[in-house]
Formats: sequence, C-alpha cells, structure tokens
Amino acid sequence: EVNGNPYQKINALDAINFSVDEIYTTAKKYDDAVKEYTNKEFNLEHDRLIRVALFHTENQNDTLVFTTHHVMMDGWSLEIIVKEITERYSALATQQSITEEVLDFQYKDFVVWQNNIEQENEASNREFWSDYLQKYQWKSLIPYDYSVADEKYTGSFHIFHWPKKFMDDLTTVAVENNVTLHTLLMTSFHVLLHKLYGLEDICVGTINSGRTFSGLENQIGMFVKTLPLRSSVATGDSFLSLMQHMHENLLTVDEHQDIPEDVLNTLRFEAILVLQNQTFNYGKFELTEDVALHMSPVITKYNRLPLLIDFSVKGEYLRGSVLYDTSKYEEATMNFFTVKFEKFLQEILTNITIPIHAIDIDFAFEKEESIAIDFNF
Repeated sequence: EVNGNPYQKINALDAINFSVDEIYTTAKKYDDAVKEYTNKEFNLEHDRLIRVALFHTENQNDTLVFTTHHVMMDGWSLEIIVKEITERYSALATQQSITEEVLDFQYKDFVVWQNNIEQENEASNREFWSDYLQKYQWKSLIPYDYSVADEKYTGSFHIFHWPKKFMDDLTTVAVENNVTLHTLLMTSFHVLLHKLYGLEDICVGTINSGRTFSGLENQIGMFVKTLPLRSSVATGDSFLSLMQHMHENLLTVDEHQDIPEDVLNTLRFEAILVLQNQTFNYGKFELTEDVALHMSPVITKYNRLPLLIDFSVKGEYLRGSVLYDTSKYEEATMNFFTVKFEKFLQEILTNITIPIHAIDIDFAFEKEESIAIDFNF
C-alpha cells in the first residue's frame, strides 16, 4: 500500500520458496482440519496467495488440498487449474508425455491493456453508473432474522436440488423467448422479492466473466466483475415484459462493466445471484486405480455480503446453494425462500405472460390456514 492505494509487488522467481504443506490428522478430525486450513486468512503483504497441502490420515487416504485468495483467481480459473492438475497427474501416472501449452501473453499483460481500456472509458462509464444508481437506497432484500449482527461474518450453506426435467422446462421457456436461463432466474428472483416483501426498486449483484475476448479463455487470473442490476417491479407488469426488460438491462450493464473505483466503493450488495456455466465435470471420477477426484464442499468463514445464491447444472439436476450470513439469517428462512422460489417458477412455466399480481406463490396448506383464520369468529 502506497499513500492509501494498493500496489502489486512481483517477487523474482528465485526468491520464491514454494512448498507443499504436509498435515497428519485422523479420519475423525479430517473435515475440521481441512476447514481450518482453507479458511486461514492470507496476509496480502507477505503470503503467497496459493497454499497447497497433502493431508494424511491413519487409514492411508491421502488428499491434496489447495486454497487461493480470490484476488488472484476466479471460478473460471479454478476449472483451468483443476483440469491441468488432473491431466498432468494422469499423464505422469501412465508415463505419457505432456504437451506444454504456450500462452500468447501473461495475465500482467492483460492488466496493462485493461487499465488503458478503463481510462479511455472512465468518463462515459461514470456518467452511466451515476445515472443508473441515482437515488437508489441500499437495503436488506430479505429481512434479517437477527437485528444485531456479529462483527465477523460466519457463513453456512443451504443446498437444494431441482430435477432435470424442471431445469429443461425452464431452459425451453427461456430459449423460446430469446433469453438465457440466467435472465429467467434473475427476473424471477427480483419479482419474488417484490411478491414476498413488497419491494419495488431492487438492486442485485450479477457476475460478468470479464473475459471479453477469446484469448482470455485459457488464462488463470481474477477477471470476474460484480455488477449491480437494478429493476423496478410493479404489480401491473407481466412477467414476460419484465423478463424482456431484464434481458436488455443485462446487456446494457455488460457494456459498462468497467465501473470507476469511486462508484464501485459506494456499492453495498445484499445479494448476488449466479448461474455457473461449468465446462469441467467436478463430479467424482477416477484418475488412476488409486486416485479419484471428487467435490467436497467446505464451509467458508468469510464472505463480503449476506447472500450468495449460486446455481449450477449437475448432470441430472439443477443444483442450488445459498451461502448466507448466519449472524443475520436462520436456516429456516433460506429454506422458506428457496421453496417459494421453486413454486414461483412452477407458476411461470404454466403462463409466461401472467401479470405479476396474478402469480400465486401460496401452497394449498397456506390457503387453508388463511381461510381458517378468516372464519374463526
């Protein structure tokens, strides 16, 4: 840091002492040991921003674990590095030759180019975002369960799965109306917030890959950008018209994805919604007779916002996860919201042109309870 501004210091290659940590634990304590290792804070001034460890347990199961700081790698990069590790390990195990991919340029070259682009477009982007966010009041989108939050974020996952047919039906409706599944899910999220909590002016975070040309597809680095997506929802609107507007809205904010730093510092996201388009299969598969790769989610202790809603296609179903701040929300609230989300989407599938006020998100038992109360004199 120099005069309050962050700077990157690049060490000489011969000054880097990279090593693999070896950690011995028991099968019973393994999960806690991995959680502690992956949640250890990085010191940006002194630490290497990637850690690798080999965990050993008494049952002779060895696990390779690596963790990085998000400042150096995004989700797309994770696919690249895991794919490279697995391909190289398989080649070494079977004594096959490895073909080194030669990159046309390095991430540092991209950074110089990107900084020039941002400077060229700074005035027009500042004008756009100042107008786009004018008079928006940052607020909680889903009301907090706890009024006093802890100073440190404590996170937990709420996981849910929707069947493949349901996912396919949603995709078909999106394609028939010339939008993406992401646009349909984002529109539904905005409208559901309106239906449940009466919100009319809503701003949610959306993720842009930041890889603006094909030469970046095989690069490891932090390209991703979080953009505010603002919409107005009125009960007289139809879902289809809002979805079409959301489509144009997404295209417009993408055109202005380089948000000036002073504007960026004013953003106070309460929620981000993401649809992951993974090209690499993280499901369990065998590398060799003795080595397998499989996904093992680890609860993160750190996040910068109350809600991160993540969708990804997992073979026969659409997997959803909500990473939420447990100092603000209860698990029951996350379950309630995701169940209502599914009910909302089921209603949309029956009539995409339905007015917002006519979308029924109540279940039969809720209506029965309402009737019982209304007539209980």
